[in-house]
Amino acid sequence: MIAVADTSPLCYLILIDEVDVLPKLFSKVVVPAAVISELLHEDAPAAVRGWAANLPPWVTAQENPIRSTAGLEKLQAGEQSAILLTESISAELILLDEKSARRIAAQRGMRITGTLGVLGEAAAEVEAREVAEHLDVAHVRRLIESVQLLQLGKLGRRIRALIETGNTDHRRELGPRPGGRIASHARRGPAGHPAPPCETDHNGGHDAA
Repeated sequence: MIAVADTSPLCYLILIDEVDVLPKLFSKVVVPAAVISELLHEDAPAAVRGWAANLPPWVTAQENPIRSTAGLEKLQAGEQSAILLTESISAELILLDEKSARRIAAQRGMRITGTLGVLGEAAAEVEAREVAEHLDVAHVRRLIESVQLLQLGKLGRRIRALIETGNTDHRRELGPRPGGRIASHARRGPAGHPAPPCETDHNGGHDAA
């Protein structure tokens, strides 16, 4: 299955050290240039910038499609490019977290999942292999714990809770925002422009399933 990834799922998976589940779930992971630019944003966490600067071999970086952005004007550049690229290459799945982007992608007939959906699928896959092949039980438990923590509240609070359990070394990358939300390091930029990753969607929130 070919999947196109937007910025937010990649960012969160990097920060909880689970981004390498993607090539185990999908035959090809395609990332548009605009998403890579957002991951390299100066306000992005250092771990995210480092990953984007040295993309693993299983990531296929692709130029932004030259297509009309009609109907996508309120989305950020990465979201626009991910949706247009999904259509351009007829990808079977798009990885999106922001509700506004997911709503538009659904209206355009796309199959969608997000950070939570990826972790849930990964946990199921690894657990099935563990039963059949006696693989790493600790990894299964960690993935399941990630999913359970991610189910507790809004995406920012869930990721923060995961980080505070000590399952990642990137605690310094994220800090509290009033109301318990993750600090995004910068506000989202104007629609159609690059935005820092791991950003709360001020136009409709997250839906990571």
